[in-house]
Amino acid sequence: MAGGGDARRAGSLVTSALETIEAHGFRSLSWPAHLLAADLADGAAGGGSSRTATGGSAGTADEHRRRATCEVHALLRSADPEARRLAVASPWIPN
Repeated sequence: MAGGGDARRAGSLVTSALETIEAHGFRSLSWPAHLLAADLADGAAGGGSSRTATGGSAGTADEHRRRATCEVHALLRSADPEARRLAVASPWIPN
């Protein structure tokens, strides 16, 4: 991120997205938002801050990654075998 204001704005947007996803049941969209929140938390922690851009402590990055992974695995259970194979091989999908 270019600066602290950018990280705060990104954190606000991710937090808003996660709230909307939860409120409306758009679960398939939650995993990318959780990965973004984890990256923001890592960035804030790396900068010496004990608070993240999404409002949590630096330890929330692991929780966001765990939730993203759980959601991806839940989604893959309903995917066809070829989609599952491609997802498992993809570096973009958390495992």
